[in-house]
Amino acid sequence: MTTSQLIRSLGLLCLLLLSSTAWAQRSAQAELKAAAQHLSHADGTQIAFTAETFGSGRSGSTPLSAGTLIVKGNQFRLSFGQMTAVYDGKKTLSYYDASEHTLNISHPTSAELAMINPLIILTQAESGYRTEMLPAAKGSNIIGLTPKTSNGIKRIELQVSAQGSRPIGAVIILQDGSRIVTRITGISAAKTSPALFRLNKADYPGVEVVDLR
Repeated sequence: MTTSQLIRSLGLLCLLLLSSTAWAQRSAQAELKAAAQHLSHADGTQIAFTAETFGSGRSGSTPLSAGTLIVKGNQFRLSFGQMTAVYDGKKTLSYYDASEHTLNISHPTSAELAMINPLIILTQAESGYRTEMLPAAKGSNIIGLTPKTSNGIKRIELQVSAQGSRPIGAVIILQDGSRIVTRITGISAAKTSPALFRLNKADYPGVEVVDLR
């Protein structure tokens, strides 16, 4: 092979690699958009799930627990164990912890929201995460999302069904190596109202309010 042929071959290889990278990026974005459609019922969507946290040594640090998540646009209401958390879709997160009898109010970061509700990345991934397709698992595709700026999360792996891109789970890998693993057990339409995405002190008599805004 002559030098000119070698240069042309390397140039063609570079073009192919660039093209395949661009295709993968479009594919990841297409998967995210298709997955988001499953959560876009007009009046709201209810998701049933299980979740478990693993320490950096891969040992289970919390027992497997079940919960429900109701979403409408960027708003959500999470019920999990003794905690109820709601996000108004703009900037305010409120959550009630029955074990401590406290009502906490804050303006969370995108990373804090993602750790509470991993599916919020379906609407925020464009601005805060780099996306890529990871090696597929049996019967599912996996979308990798890496934060563009350091926020405590190393990577999010969103799992969607190979047929229809239905969200079926997510793994949040934190910088310290610990993982939050969720599995979606059901998705259905739900009826919602604005009051569903608010927590009021009057609903919890005698509660301690911790306002971190």
